[in-house]
Amino acid sequence: MRDFKQGQKVRVKAGTTGGADELAGKTGTVARLRRADSCAWVAMDCDLPDGLRAFPADDEHGRGRHIILDPSECEAVR
Repeated sequence: MRDFKQGQKVRVKAGTTGGADELAGKTGTVARLRRADSCAWVAMDCDLPDGLRAFPADDEHGRGRHIILDPSECEAVR
């Protein structure tokens, strides 16, 4: 993928960097686009391993499954 779109459904590809390879094949939805680069916060449809968590699992704002991903680490789900 070249870029994300808000609300887009994506699947994490195998061979990603930053430890997200543990999520290979898992899906999520783009929750927030970043302005600083082409990455986005993706709300995953599965629980995240503790080592990949940016927020507590029980985050009061619902961000417990959010992770920053680069478009090159994902493919669009149709």
